[in-house]
Amino acid sequence: MPTPAAYRERQVIRFGEDGPPSYAWSFDRGDGHANVGYGVFAGAASGPSRAEMLERLERLLPGTVDGGSRWRGHHLPLSGWRSATEQPDGQVLFAGDAAGLVNPMTGEGIYYAVATGALAGRAAAAAVGDHRPGDAGARHRAATRRLLGRHLHHTWAASKLVHRPHVVRAGIAAAAADRRVFDALVELGLGDGRITPRVAAGLATRLAGR
Repeated sequence: MPTPAAYRERQVIRFGEDGPPSYAWSFDRGDGHANVGYGVFAGAASGPSRAEMLERLERLLPGTVDGGSRWRGHHLPLSGWRSATEQPDGQVLFAGDAAGLVNPMTGEGIYYAVATGALAGRAAAAAVGDHRPGDAGARHRAATRRLLGRHLHHTWAASKLVHRPHVVRAGIAAAAADRRVFDALVELGLGDGRITPRVAAGLATRLAGR
């Protein structure tokens, strides 16, 4: 959409307060337009309709829907805590969404796609270099587990916590008060971070004072 004045030079994320966990975003691209969208954790249910999602987006970020175009929607294969170990043996290597690697806390997948794509290339090159192409799958699985194994345990736990709105509010308050908590939560949701002791302490402090 054309970037409204209120959202210029900003990356805005606002969380829904009712129903299953959800959030809307507006990311100014710097060319006069913004990428806008809405995500919701539908679980086993079919999820809201297109019209309902647009209505919720407009409620969270007023002024974003009327100017928008090229709306697209996708179901995301959210990662489980064992997703890093599901690469099969053999010569076919999976990365990103194809490997079921989508952050279960945020729905983000760009980091996983780039990182595991690089790992797949290295595994393939090493297996071919050793004249054992059939080993590529096992190599890639081991490398993915080393990179993301513990991280996915933490994001799986975090994805359960975000179903509680008061925990989300506590996390936002803790991040606002401590830049290191903010950075750790960004890394957890967009990279390969973990729930650090500082994040846990910040959440506990805010929840105790609720």
